[in-house]
Amino acid sequence: GELQLIETQTVSGVTQVDFTSIGDFNVHFLTVNDFQTSEDDRELRLRFGLGSTMRTASDYQQAVQFGNASGTFSEPRSTAIDRITLAGQIGNATNECANGYCYIYNALDSTKYTFVTSHITQNNITTVYNMQFGSYVYDQVNQNDTFRVYVSAGNIASATISLYGIRFS
Repeated sequence: GELQLIETQTVSGVTQVDFTSIGDFNVHFLTVNDFQTSEDDRELRLRFGLGSTMRTASDYQQAVQFGNASGTFSEPRSTAIDRITLAGQIGNATNECANGYCYIYNALDSTKYTFVTSHITQNNITTVYNMQFGSYVYDQVNQNDTFRVYVSAGNIASATISLYGIRFS
């Protein structure tokens, strides 16, 4: 397939980043670079929507593998959450940030669920290196033409977020 840049947004001091012109792709690729928060212990989140109406009901599911450099691992799972959590415990001190990417499948197909796979690395609030990878699904058959990246509370202190479409030949 061919990777085509749709949009890059470099932001600071905002609560969310919306991608509303996502093209006509079956697969999207979202990158997050140097995501920093204005407050300590916050989450990097993702939601879908149709136009300006965001999908906030508990219709998301997740299966995640989380690990850190001190050897602690966990597997958070849920079948009824109201968002996708791409990274947690992001701090606001120097060098505490998240970086990663996710693939989004079938967002524009109103006959299929929207699936996501993600890989994120970060230094967290205790300055310990973490990794998180997971699979998620929005388990309603709906078209989703808006992607919202946001922080659980406070503002995004800074981030560069890019959305690509993958065109299959």
